[in-house]
Amino acid sequence: MGTRLEQSRLFLRIEAEILPQGVRYRERDLLRSYETVVSFLEIDPSLTTYFDVNRWYLAICVGLVSFVALRAHSYLFDGAATLGQVLWACGWAVVACAGTWMRAARYVGFRAAGIGLFFFERGGRDDPRPFLRSITAARDVHLERLRRSDSGTDQDSDDNHRQRFDCDGDSIH
Repeated sequence: MGTRLEQSRLFLRIEAEILPQGVRYRERDLLRSYETVVSFLEIDPSLTTYFDVNRWYLAICVGLVSFVALRAHSYLFDGAATLGQVLWACGWAVVACAGTWMRAARYVGFRAAGIGLFFFERGGRDDPRPFLRSITAARDVHLERLRRSDSGTDQDSDDNHRQRFDCDGDSIH
């Protein structure tokens, strides 16, 4: 298999690879890293699209932008704040807003056993839809292989049972 997809948005990086038994999924940013392997059996085949912005991140951004506005007002009208304090507050607000923007993306992917295999929804070269179709195709092949091996095992056990006992049930072969 070995089909891979790598995407990034600012400091957030998403990597995935199709393995013979499932999909290896990894998310990394500046402060955390998360990696898992999701079995094909756990992947829901229906495609999901979502957009989510963490409300706490938004509240922090609004608070820091308000703080910048207060500092700027104090600097311009009261003289109680220095230019350094205003710039420092601006820096914190920019960092918070950039982090919120980085996480507030439109995602597309599959839900899977309590987690999700989600990628940034983009067009062009970074479009995840061909990779998602590859996951679906690999999942279908894997499930078909499992069905064949399960039905083959059941058939073999029935054949072995018939070979060991004849129809009258009085002799063992």
